Parts: sequence; structure tokens; C-alpha cells
Amino acid sequence: MNASASSPKTAGAIWLLAAFAAGIIVSLTTLAVVGRQAAEKNFHPGFTRFHQKIAPDTKYYPTIHEMMAIVRERAAGGKILVVVGGNSILYGVGQPAGHVWTERLQRELGPAYAVVNLAMRGAGVTDCAAVVAEALRTEFPRQIYLANASPTQASFPDGTPSYRFVFWEAIAKGLLIDDPTRTEAIRERYRLRPDTLGGLPEQRLREALDAILSFDDFWNRFTFATCNTIWTRERPVGLDSFAPRKIYTDNEPDYLTFPILDRRPTGWRFDAELGFSRDVSLLAFTLAPSGLWVPNQPLWDALAKSIGGAIPPSLRARTLIILTRNNPYYLDRLTPAEQQRDDLAHTLSVQVWQHAGCESVDCGRGYTIDDYGDRIHLSSTGGEKLAQQIATEVRRISTKLQY
Repeated sequence: MNASASSPKTAGAIWLLAAFAAGIIVSLTTLAVVGRQAAEKNFHPGFTRFHQKIAPDTKYYPTIHEMMAIVRERAAGGKILVVVGGNSILYGVGQPAGHVWTERLQRELGPAYAVVNLAMRGAGVTDCAAVVAEALRTEFPRQIYLANASPTQASFPDGTPSYRFVFWEAIAKGLLIDDPTRTEAIRERYRLRPDTLGGLPEQRLREALDAILSFDDFWNRFTFATCNTIWTRERPVGLDSFAPRKIYTDNEPDYLTFPILDRRPTGWRFDAELGFSRDVSLLAFTLAPSGLWVPNQPLWDALAKSIGGAIPPSLRARTLIILTRNNPYYLDRLTPAEQQRDDLAHTLSVQVWQHAGCESVDCGRGYTIDDYGDRIHLSSTGGEKLAQQIATEVRRISTKLQY
């Protein structure tokens, strides 16, 4: 009796479990399909850059396919692709929309080129934009990737901790070059610095799941176009915090509207800013008894090694590294010997990058105080000078690579 009485219940439980499992499978399959479709087309009309309301600053994390879709739309028609990476300097902090240096670069280069600014605040040479350029290396073989760096600044093989999610997403989706040297550099990095591992194992598992389900592409499109569900302190409190991100415009302030001496970050102290300017080359050389600056060779060797482990050889000829300089307001207040050391650091950095097979250029010589918004960021006038200089370099590289 007991077995007979329990049979219908058991059968019902099995059917319920099967229906539940089927529902999960259908839901996940639908998510994967919709997510892939969401990534196929650019949903950032009139894209200029990932301003703060659509950037990791406010918990919006652009996906590799999302950025690739932006590039595809801009570079359609066989244009020479110029992907701009690097940090807030090339992003254009202090340059409002319509006056961003990459917009001027596009005008300088003309319609045969497509300039796409994927730089992010605090990003490094191998972050976001570099991953996108590598992922599109075959689809857009006529391309130039450019980013900025400071003298002796090492490059991380999988990106800086804040932005490495893009690299590992691309790895999970099979979009990058299988470079054994880079793989070993990544292993060595975390073996020597396990404290930088952070949540990487969890990140890799997440990206492996996303490669199947495409939930990041689905959710980014949803939060951009329909409803934002992630609160940040930069967004209004209340119902307006749920507004889609597409309503927010690029409201970067214009440094040129501020008096020169008011173009300073919150908490600014002159001695600290001067110290940062001095520190750019502080460890790069030692002063010999003869009065000459002698390179600190281990430091320069480490820079060369980091380049070799971070950038696959086949991509270096079309990589342009810009060595940016600090505001002359501070550089002019260094001692003559420190100014000479700073110049040498930039010159030698360019040579190290070039020796590794990349293109490199020293930018900032001859810029004025008015060309800067603070110690490192350029105003729109500085951005115009940078655009003119980089346009010349891009044309030269294009000719050299027979684009």
C-alpha cells in the first residue's frame, strides 16, 4: 500500500523536476541567443569614448564584443583602423565632447582612416583597446594601435588588475593569439606576485560561463538601452537611478574654461605634484662622479622584458607607444640636472620600445602651460598639438606597412 500510494507522488516529483530542469535549459539557451544577438550590432550611436557614466568608474564594464561592434561600424568600408588605448591622457580628461584630441586626429587623418577612442582612466598599454585591436587583427589587417606610457613603465601581459577582465573574456572566447611567451609571462607574474592574483580564478570561471551564455552582452545592452539596475554614487537616488545609461551624455569639463592655476585636482599640493614630476625618472639613472647620468640597467632590462612578454611579436610593428610628458609648469621647476634626467628617460624609453619592434614617439616637447589642464592631462589646445604629431606618425607607419 505504501509503495503504491507513493508512486503517483514520486512520478509527480519527477515530472516537476524535469519541468524545472527544462525551464532552466530553455532560459539559459534563450539568454545565450539573445546575448549573442545583443553583441552583433553597435548600440552606442555617435560613440566618442566610454565616458564616466558608461565606464568601469560607474560599474559599467564594456565587453569585448560590445567594443568590437563599435569598431566595426566606424571602420566599415575598408578604412585604415586606428585604435586608441592607454589611460586618461589619451581618453581626453579635460577635453569636452567635440574637442577631444582623437576627434581632431580623425579630422587630420581624413576619411580613409577610422579613429576609435577606447582609452580608459587608469588603463595601461595592454588593457581594453589593445585586446580589441588584437581580436580584430584579421578582420581589420590594416590597423594601428596606439597607447601612452611613462618612462620605464612596465606592461602587464594580461592587463592591469582593474581592466584585465577584457583580456580574460577574449581568451575565453578564443579571440587572441596563442603566444607562449605571453602565457609564460602571465604565469611568472602571478608566481612572483601572488598578492596581485586577486579574484582571477573566479574571474576566469565567470568568463568561461559567459563565453557559453553571453550574459554580459545581454545585460550591458539591457542596462544601456532599457533599465539600469546597478546603483553608484555618481547616479541620482530614487527612480531616476533606474534610467537607462543611454540618457547620460559625455559631460567632461573643459580645462580651457578654468584659469591656469585653478586646473588642479582636489587635494592638490604643489610639492606633491612637483615630486611626482621628479619621480618619473628618479630610479631610471644614477649620477656618476663625472656628472653624467648612467642608466639603471636592471630597470631598463625589466622594461624590455615586460614588453616582450606583453605584446605578441606579430603586433608590434603596428603598435605606436606615445611617451607623454608632465606639464612644463612643474618640469621648469626641477633642477637642470633633473630636467636632463627627465629628457634622457623619455629618449631611452622610446629606444627600448623601438628595439622591441614597436613604434614609439616622445610627445610633449615644446608644449606650454596652457596646453595642460593639470600635471599630466592636456587641454584642448594640447590635444590639438598631440593630434597633429600623432597624425604624422600614423601616416608614416601606414606607408611603412604599405597600407
